[in-house]
Amino acid sequence: MSRTFAIVCVLLAACGSKEAGPPSSEKTGKEAATPVQPAETPAPAPITNQEVDTFGAAMAQALAGCDPSAVDRLIDTERFRERTLAAAGPDAPPALRRAISPLGQSICAGLGTEFSVRYVGAVEVGGSVRPRIRTIVSTGVNFLEPVLERRADGSVIAVDLFSFRNGEMMSELLTMTAKFMRHPQGEAAGRAFVTATQRNSAGDHAGARASFQSIPAELRTKIKAIALQGLTIDKNLDAKIYLASIAEFRKNFPDDPVVTMIEIDAHALRRDHEALVASLDALAARTGDDAYVRVLRAEAYRDGGDLGAAKRDAEAALAAEPALVPALEIRLEIAMDEKKWDDAVQSLRGMVAAGIPKAGLQEAAASEARYRALVQSAAYKAWAAEPS
Repeated sequence: MSRTFAIVCVLLAACGSKEAGPPSSEKTGKEAATPVQPAETPAPAPITNQEVDTFGAAMAQALAGCDPSAVDRLIDTERFRERTLAAAGPDAPPALRRAISPLGQSICAGLGTEFSVRYVGAVEVGGSVRPRIRTIVSTGVNFLEPVLERRADGSVIAVDLFSFRNGEMMSELLTMTAKFMRHPQGEAAGRAFVTATQRNSAGDHAGARASFQSIPAELRTKIKAIALQGLTIDKNLDAKIYLASIAEFRKNFPDDPVVTMIEIDAHALRRDHEALVASLDALAARTGDDAYVRVLRAEAYRDGGDLGAAKRDAEAALAAEPALVPALEIRLEIAMDEKKWDDAVQSLRGMVAAGIPKAGLQEAAASEARYRALVQSAAYKAWAAEPS
């Protein structure tokens, strides 16, 4: 397998068998009969909101269970291949065609080991309705929007996937790697990219950055799919390095929707609370005031000293999703700031109801000095004395 082909595999973590080429155009020795014109096929029925909800719940369940085969059953690989090759254009490298295989493994691998997945509702985009699925992983929040089509048998299937964090359809993201294949130094750059990715996965972040920096600048900074991988590496390094990489990305992709997601990291590192809230406002507007985005904004308000605004966002998040643990956690922190122990215990009760063992919460509270006043409060002692 060529190194340029391996780049595609690393980006999507989905290397499949070689696809058969198009049917032969050679003549068979006798002219084919004039084909009969088929009857006009009626347009497929529009996909309903109920079908979108059903699909979104099924996809979220498949992702939550880390089940690549279940994900693959919900995505039409052949239609995804058609969309990818159409986006790549007529000069798409043959390796790109061979690289397009079922996506379940790559999507599940991108979640990591600690994550949560939730279907958050149907959204209208460009005249069609898509399910929106929120993922919370170690690197932050992301939203996935499968693009749906109706099959001839009437069933609904995904044919592509839009990612907020990438700002692209997955088909478009994959075609970006074709630029590697066309570059004069593509083979060497491909080896460096694969090495950087492997080192980063192994925890050698400095080594990963050294490998990544050896890729020609016109590839590592101008191709968004590659630049995003560089940000993933630099996020694990010194904040100064990461901020410089964010600034470079912003310069190269100034109007890209993914910049909003990246700016959130930059403002948080600089502790620029006003700018952070503004970026979270923009993300909230794009996500229909998603509950977890409200949690992030509540944290930003709290860090900036505005406990009233922080509490409003925390309560709104819990009104939308009562078992959202990060919302319960930030409400607990706000209650402790205000020394409102009854409110703090209310959050602890919510965490237990959400599935967090009471004994674990008590152990954590007893082990950290910042919880001392809470542990000594009458409200906490009464809660602790209740039978589990």
